[in-house]
Parts: sequence; C-alpha cells; structure tokens
Amino acid sequence: MARKAGLLGPARQATLLETIVVIVALSIAGVGLIYPSPQPPTPVKLIGAPTGDVLQVPSLKVQAPLVSVKMSKDAQLDPPRNPRQVGYWSGSSAPGALTGQTLVTGHTVHTGGGALDKLGTVKVGQPVVIFRKYSGQVQRTKYRITSVKTYSKKQIATQAPTLFGQDRGKGRLLLITCTGWDGQEYHGNTLVTAKRLGTEVAALRA
Repeated sequence: MARKAGLLGPARQATLLETIVVIVALSIAGVGLIYPSPQPPTPVKLIGAPTGDVLQVPSLKVQAPLVSVKMSKDAQLDPPRNPRQVGYWSGSSAPGALTGQTLVTGHTVHTGGGALDKLGTVKVGQPVVIFRKYSGQVQRTKYRITSVKTYSKKQIATQAPTLFGQDRGKGRLLLITCTGWDGQEYHGNTLVTAKRLGTEVAALRA
C-alpha cells in the first residue's frame, strides 16, 4: 500500500498505548482550556496568522491542519486519515499548556505526501509553531526544538512513561511519526521534542 503509516503501527504496540492511557488518566486534569495559564496572554497583532488550527514547521515548509485524535478501541493511536493533516492526542496536554506534554502525530508516507515525511531532518534550535482558533481569537504558541531521536518500536514501548508521561514536560511539544520503512512496514519512530517559548493571542479579522 502506498500509505502504511500509523503512529505506533502493529497491534503489538497495544501495551505501550495502554501504559500511556494509564499515565494520562492519573496525572492530567483541566486539559483543553482556552488559555494555558490563569491569566490570558496580552493580545497582540499576529500578521499573516492562519485562521484555524495549524502546525507549522518552517524548516520543512510544513503548514498542516491540526485536528484532535483519540485512542482507538484496540489501544492504538493513529494519525489522521488524511496524510497532509496532523493530529494532537486529546489525552495529552492541550497545545500551549504550561504543564504536561502535547503529543502531535502525523503520517510519513514512503511514496511522499505525508505531513511529517521529513521530520527526521529537522535540527535542534529550529522553531515549531502551533496556531489554534478560539471564539473569534487565534492563539499562537512558539516552540524551539531540543532533540531529534529515532527509536525502535521496542524502545518506544519500554520508555513510554518517560517519553509520554503527563507528569513532566512543562508544556513540552512532542512530534512523532514512523520511520524505518523496509518495503513492507515501518520499524521505528522519529520523536522530536520542543520546548515551549510562549503564547500570544489576537482577534481574528472580521
């Protein structure tokens, strides 16, 4: 198949995802707030900002629509069906939050056309930006990439609490996609972490 890309792939990753669900269930509260802090950020002018939910990775020239994704009944977390979209896991912290970690996943398609095809080529220090729309306002949260790593499926499973636990991160962003295509399936994941720098809001144009 031209598109064979799930965040965690085979059913054998169910144990990992079940672990993540437990971690999140025990440690997250108040996710999904309009603003990530008790006091809303001071409104500013956001020139040229998207008017919807978008992930931008400038170094990759990626501007992908951002949608919410949930865990499936068989305990798997897959990217949106549209390979040009990315999904933020509704069980993780909301983009822009001051606590926990925001997990965003997108497709890598070995024939091209996936939103995160080139994720493994980003560099430490490069920016990532998330825009979200709320009730006539747009929120922009800026991040700076702090690490780019490749993990095998086994490593992802054994390090799940550290990688995805919501009791750590301080608003960290995690971008994850498949890697290691062997002609039939993907054998690993690229995981990019980014530090939250700050959030701004502005009114959308009438």
